[in-house]
Amino acid sequence: MRIYCDLDNVLVHPVLGGPLKDQVIRIVPRPNADWFLRKLAGQGDVWLLTASCCGHPGRALRVLGPSTNVLSGVISREHLAPVEEQIRVVQEAGVGEQERRELWSLIRPIAPPGVVFDDFPVGSDMFLLKATAVGIGPEHWVQVEHFGEGRPDNGGLRRAYAEFRRRFGSRMGTRLRHGVLV
Repeated sequence: MRIYCDLDNVLVHPVLGGPLKDQVIRIVPRPNADWFLRKLAGQGDVWLLTASCCGHPGRALRVLGPSTNVLSGVISREHLAPVEEQIRVVQEAGVGEQERRELWSLIRPIAPPGVVFDDFPVGSDMFLLKATAVGIGPEHWVQVEHFGEGRPDNGGLRRAYAEFRRRFGSRMGTRLRHGVLV
């Protein structure tokens, strides 16, 4: 099973500041992020799926530490850009609903389908981008409680993992490990 996890406000909180107030000046790891990543790795192939540019995930992964070794890869803003552009073109096309659905069907995912953990809700622009990028619907989206300044963690990752197990537990009974069904 492919599992995608968002970065900002799910695994870490980027503290912004600097002259333009939009520069990441510090990265705060979320409590239990290491536990969460290890638990997900026990269930499938874990990837980071973030709308951040490629430099930020690298810094955040260093802050998170050794638990990030379970990640199989990172899909960042640069990878999502072609999907985002195609979505924009479809949304701005001056065509009817049928033509819009046909254009939408032409957008191909950039990665295999899986389960996505993200703090954005189903229906948001970020949901639209990431769900399209990995070819999933709302049933494969697990919303994680937002973690950030002034919003302390209240066990959000543990609740998200429990939701994942509740929704997908029966499908996780068998998987391959080193080519052997376990």
